[in-house]
Amino acid sequence: MTPKEIFQKIYNENNCELYTNSFKVNGEVGANIHITKYNLKVFYHENIIDAFYDFGNSDTALITINLPLPIPFPDFQLITIDHITKLFFFRKRNWHLKCRNRSLKNKIETLLRKHTFVNLMENTAFEPTITGIKSEFSYKISTRFSLDYSDNVTSISSILDFHKELIDLIKEK
Repeated sequence: MTPKEIFQKIYNENNCELYTNSFKVNGEVGANIHITKYNLKVFYHENIIDAFYDFGNSDTALITINLPLPIPFPDFQLITIDHITKLFFFRKRNWHLKCRNRSLKNKIETLLRKHTFVNLMENTAFEPTITGIKSEFSYKISTRFSLDYSDNVTSISSILDFHKELIDLIKEK
């Protein structure tokens, strides 16, 4: 399926808004570069999952969630190591989740496995950086990754489902 079809399917199945912007720019040696940007705003349990996908220009994705929280919630960070660095350091896996709360760390790792993040990180060039940071009045989750990996289109639904369950996890705390 194309990104347009995937985003349209997500739009049809969820309570969300979808904005698309497609255009061409002049590239090197007279070639045109086709750029398509998708902005998907998924409304989930009175929160907004804001997903920005940029195909053709920077080939990156950014997903943000701002959760108003009345109680403090521990910060966490998922970092990935590219495959070449993994070879040099002989690491067993190319990702690491930092979180001081052991129970939360285990629950997030379970979500990563459930939504195929672990499989994508270990078998493709999917290298997300996910952070959960608390501020005085909210908790911000930010996920950034390059779209230069196989399955970058078919994984969109799974990535959004992961973020939905992450909201559920934080709200149950």
